[in-house]
Amino acid sequence: MSKILIVDLSPIGYRWINSATKTAIKDLNIQKGEDGLYDFNEYKDIFIFKTLEHIALFKRKFQVDEIVLAIDSSPYWRLDYWDGYKYGRNTNDKSGINWIDAKASQREVIALLKEHSSFKVIDVKGAEGDDVGFVLTKELTAQGHEVIVKSLDHDWIYNLENPNTKYWETKHTVKDKECGWVAFNENDINTLKYEHCMFGDRGDYLLPVTYYSRFSDLFKEKYPKKTPLEVYPMRHKVDVLFKEKFGKSAYKQPPLGAISFYKKQVKEGFSTQEFLDRDPIYQMNYDLNKKLGLPDGIPTEIREKIIAEYNVSSDVKNNKALTDYFMGYGLIELIAHLPTL
Repeated sequence: MSKILIVDLSPIGYRWINSATKTAIKDLNIQKGEDGLYDFNEYKDIFIFKTLEHIALFKRKFQVDEIVLAIDSSPYWRLDYWDGYKYGRNTNDKSGINWIDAKASQREVIALLKEHSSFKVIDVKGAEGDDVGFVLTKELTAQGHEVIVKSLDHDWIYNLENPNTKYWETKHTVKDKECGWVAFNENDINTLKYEHCMFGDRGDYLLPVTYYSRFSDLFKEKYPKKTPLEVYPMRHKVDVLFKEKFGKSAYKQPPLGAISFYKKQVKEGFSTQEFLDRDPIYQMNYDLNKKLGLPDGIPTEIREKIIAEYNVSSDVKNNKALTDYFMGYGLIELIAHLPTL
């Protein structure tokens, strides 16, 4: 059986975009334009080089028979269940990067590798890299393959629930730059699942179970006949529109962190289910987080598409297009990597 590496490419790609920008600022002395953004087209070749060079390193580093690149392909299926999913993720972005151009370049590289490399590039509309990793790790290990998963996202630890799987975690920050293998620990995984369901995931804008459960006094004054359950399906849109009109949230959003909740639980002596039963929306929020945050929530249709995309991916590709691409961008050093691409 084969040894297969699955790489969560999109977040790593964002890191390389930032790295390429810093390199261009330092070495090329590029400046922001009148729009306050750097012209990504001036240094996209640095990004292309970093992306392809690092991918070429993966195969050598992990000594694998096959590399699978897991791609984010929006609009994500999760938006059908929660319109606030990943809401405001780039609100505080101060990088100066033109993300429209940067993402276009990233898609360009993805298309190139999909058509002209030996990698299996899994790019299923509606699926995220997480979905690809979770689905294929389960499928391939069930077939007897050894799987290594590589990601910036700690949620990929869920893959360790499958047999014959290793997880190499790449750290997010420079201060915490060490990378390495993550050991399987059932208690840690179960705790992470529980906390995802109860307290959400700030990065994906999955919220604690108590959010969107109580209307603010101002909202009740303006719309006295509304009940939480009546607006639950549109809770995020209601809040956004209310903020636009009145400058305040439509909801009271009581803080619910893991530490404070556990202290409250010990003091009052209730079970988790008894707490969820206190308000119907608590249970709804819990179920929604479970659906969107855990591997078991991935729809059957998405699973089938990911597996089908993997099965039709060709192992034999013509490298001529890659050679022409490298020559066109002056990426001569990468030609030496062609056997691994």
